[in-house]
Amino acid sequence: MVRELGRRTFIVADLTPETLRLVESATQVPSMLIGLRDQPMHHVPERLTIIEDRRYRIALSFEPPLVTEKLMRHSLQVVRHGLPRWKDPKQTYGQRLRRWTNHRPALTRVLELAEDHPAVLEGRTMFPSRLFAPDEVKQVLIPGENSRKIGGLVTKGKWKGSRIFTLSLEERKTCPRSCEHWRTCYANHMPFTKRLRHGPALVAGIERELSDLNHRYPAGIVVRAHIAGDFWSIGYVKKWARWLQQFPSLRVFGYTAHRPASRIGHEIQKMVDRYWDRFAIRFSNSDLALRSANTIYRQPESTVVSEGVICPAQLNRTETCGTCGLCWHSEKNIAFVAH
Repeated sequence: MVRELGRRTFIVADLTPETLRLVESATQVPSMLIGLRDQPMHHVPERLTIIEDRRYRIALSFEPPLVTEKLMRHSLQVVRHGLPRWKDPKQTYGQRLRRWTNHRPALTRVLELAEDHPAVLEGRTMFPSRLFAPDEVKQVLIPGENSRKIGGLVTKGKWKGSRIFTLSLEERKTCPRSCEHWRTCYANHMPFTKRLRHGPALVAGIERELSDLNHRYPAGIVVRAHIAGDFWSIGYVKKWARWLQQFPSLRVFGYTAHRPASRIGHEIQKMVDRYWDRFAIRFSNSDLALRSANTIYRQPESTVVSEGVICPAQLNRTETCGTCGLCWHSEKNIAFVAH
């Protein structure tokens, strides 16, 4: 039996030469063949790579992004490499593209602090022991592979080939009190993250490391600003404008809780309008028709809801930010399920 799932995807009940000829007659280049694990595979064309799990064998003519990590996550293994051989991210890029393959499901552990919690009242992190001066840490810009979601390399789109780094400040201390997530900040779940004290020393550290990274990675560097925290002043926003002019390989993406009409928000808006192709900062939970990032507190009914396109990483439709790039490829609003 041969069942066609799409133009180039087939389920093959019996991987014999006869059924494979039926597939070949339907299309010259089948992209996927699926059969039971105990079926012989020596008749499958050599160009296809064969992978298997406990029940099925799958032959593919294409290489998914971050393929080795996808295989690990789904308990798959390669039993035969096709031609050309799939790339090993560690060998190709000199490192794994991320350290972790699992993440906390959305909506399961949203932590809302009490109104009288000291971190809420004092406007600071819950984890003061994880707050460091810039000269107390080895580096202020952390390689993105240390984040399960971010990833260490952009593998598609206009920023392809760029290395990704992250920057974390102190949540609430650098954020506007108007932030919708003042009490439900996802950094409440990040007891191990190193937060950096903001101020002139941090600005000097960022500039020093950007200068070094600009020379080391001429193909591009991407900074995810800010994993925790936000733009704390107009002067700090203007520093990013200067760095974009000073370092041609620099790109930035992230989100801000400042309202577009606020003083700092207005300065960010000017930056976004001028440098969107390199400074993709979205306004969180704003009423903007474009370039907004909105939170939803329900399981999405589809991949696109009224608040925006659901983050593909949250739907397991992509492996990392680096394999997606939607937040900087598109100006459409993005929606995140609360996490």
